[in-house]
Amino acid sequence: MNRNLVASEPKPAPVTPTGAATPPGKITRLNYNENPFGPSAPARQALLALGDETWKYSYEEVAALRALLASREGVQPQNIFVGEGSGEILKVAAMIYGEAGHQLIASHPTYPMLLRYAARRGATVTWVNLNGSFNHDFAALKAHVKDETTLIYICNPNNPTGVLADPTELRAFIQAIPQHVLVLVDEAYLDFAAQPERASMIDQVKSGKNILVTRSFSKIYGLAGLRIGYGIGSESVIRHLEALRISIPNQAGIAAARASVGDVAFCSDTRAKIEKSKSDAVQLFGELGLRYLPSQSNFMMFDTGAENFEFLGFARQRGLLVAEVVEPFSKWVRVSMGRPEDMREFANVLRAFVRKS
Repeated sequence: MNRNLVASEPKPAPVTPTGAATPPGKITRLNYNENPFGPSAPARQALLALGDETWKYSYEEVAALRALLASREGVQPQNIFVGEGSGEILKVAAMIYGEAGHQLIASHPTYPMLLRYAARRGATVTWVNLNGSFNHDFAALKAHVKDETTLIYICNPNNPTGVLADPTELRAFIQAIPQHVLVLVDEAYLDFAAQPERASMIDQVKSGKNILVTRSFSKIYGLAGLRIGYGIGSESVIRHLEALRISIPNQAGIAAARASVGDVAFCSDTRAKIEKSKSDAVQLFGELGLRYLPSQSNFMMFDTGAENFEFLGFARQRGLLVAEVVEPFSKWVRVSMGRPEDMREFANVLRAFVRKS
């Protein structure tokens, strides 16, 4: 892959052929990177125990979750921003750092929410292709830093590739970036990695670098529908986020998140289930002779052997939803890891597609 800049974010291929529609009946959702095994037992119990308390605003509960997260991450409560999923944090960051005249830098492809939001506000977004190993090209990213650069976005593990950056290389990159540039490291999927503690960049916050780390309860904790996430940064960065906060997290999400924090056994069990699904997927790709990327997340990216919109349409007509991947990966799609029955359905559809192609 070359390292030329992508002048603007490429438009994805159409999801389905003209006229194609998802049939009624059972839908297998493997396109949103959800945890289909659901939340932990303590989180479910916390939701049930909430009872009639939902009439109250959640100000005190947010403060309690901030304190709990700060203790877990080894920082102070003023270093924590609790939001409605990490998506709120990304959008607030885009409002702060994405004004007209600002430049933001990101790898391509990556999770585009923050960058799209900033572009709509008039910021310039510079896209830098991944390197030949489908990883962030840190040298190329750094080379495009200018005086007007305000933010560099690093999704780690990256979405849609599932590739985890080498922690030593990422730390060296953060150390080399000028202090006027915020490095936002999105660790939404880090809990699925083999050694998440080693790979996290929270230590760079503690060392005084201008960095914001975002985390989510939507993924490994199975709380996507309750919208709880958090950011870890300097007091100054967190104050800026709080000043433009969009909303206050809901009581149900806060209760479930507080019950989930530090549940090592649940995370280990979920990670083992996801690893089994990935193992099954790898075996399937090998059987069909399809290229794929080893993943440190709960999804995998693979080459369908045809234009990706062809497989997306074929799968949708059979009730299977997977995610498109934008150029230059026009033959690749991203599939979330599901329950055993979901993976069997995925295997059936993919086998049928390859046989007909």
